Amino acid sequence: MILLSFCSFPWWLAWLLPFLLGLLAGWAIWAKWKSMYADMEAKVGGLNKKIAKLEADLAACKKARAALDGEVSLANGRVREMQSERDAAKAAAAKSAKGSDNSALVANLNSKVSGLEADLATCQKAKADLSSQVADANAKVKDMKGQVDAAKAASLTQNVSAGTGIASGLAATSTPEPTPAPAPQPAAAPAKDIYAVIKQDDLQIIEGIGPKMEAMLKENGISSHSVLASKSTADIQAILGKYGDRYKIIDPGTWVQQAGLAAGKNWEDLIDLQKKLDAGKDTNIDLTDSKLEKKLIKLGAIVRHKQDDLKAVEGIGPAIERLMHEAGIKTWRDMANSSVERLQSILEAAGSRFKLADPGTWPKQAEMAADGKFKELQEYQDFLQGGR
Repeated sequence: MILLSFCSFPWWLAWLLPFLLGLLAGWAIWAKWKSMYADMEAKVGGLNKKIAKLEADLAACKKARAALDGEVSLANGRVREMQSERDAAKAAAAKSAKGSDNSALVANLNSKVSGLEADLATCQKAKADLSSQVADANAKVKDMKGQVDAAKAASLTQNVSAGTGIASGLAATSTPEPTPAPAPQPAAAPAKDIYAVIKQDDLQIIEGIGPKMEAMLKENGISSHSVLASKSTADIQAILGKYGDRYKIIDPGTWVQQAGLAAGKNWEDLIDLQKKLDAGKDTNIDLTDSKLEKKLIKLGAIVRHKQDDLKAVEGIGPAIERLMHEAGIKTWRDMANSSVERLQSILEAAGSRFKLADPGTWPKQAEMAADGKFKELQEYQDFLQGGR
């Protein structure tokens, strides 16, 4: 065995050895970091591709939904036309039956009414099918939005965790892959009850009842909608007869029915009924504003817009309204009958300042306004931001 003297050991080798070991450790660390970074970049790239595909699918789904909304609008218009034709035919048949003995004419008109009612039922079924398709499309759009948000959140998590994940990986031989938390979904806003302002003792929401009539009824113990609903038409006529001949001619024939709907809080049915009434009588063929809606407008629960004011559509301001007018879209019905693609092309042609505007819901909002469904429009707009 050869013994080496410590004093004969080269002093420079004692300095070089730690340096070489440090270089070797640094190379190993760099190789590990490079591998982890490449893996992280590949994952982020995959997520970005997934986001791009989901956004493309979402755009296609929105386009299909807009097309379905347009078809529903056309179906609504056809249903209203057929209802008007049917009502006019019924009125003509009733008039002929009363005014003459021409049974052949009456039979012909009744046959026409039956045909119109059959066509109307078919059209209403088609409209219901379209509405179901729109609901499915809306659900699909919502689901795809959730997927896009989740993918974006995962991509952001991967980017943010790139540095911390690599640092943790250097401290251990293996690093568990981070699992991105799903993007939190906002809770749906509770529906606004616009009818909460209506009191059960407010008899003036009944078509045909004014302040004086309400006072008379309350003098005779009819103090609420439920009490009025429990009475018969003869009971009400007897009460009115107490106050003289001028009140005997008043026809309260629909008051009990209206009061029953109000007592049961069937507000939609009450509005539909009142739109067909004239001073409490079921004689008005042309639809009018309901008394309940007028009351809600007066109390500020719903907003009544100026006829064909395009600014009533959420997302449209004065500048965009001018653009639409210049393009020939001047009424709510014009906008309801316009495709989303046409509205988008008008905005794009006006310059970059209008690029952020999203007309996806504008035809649907305009249809509600054109149909006088301002309550539904207000509820729908409660869930919108800038028309989206």
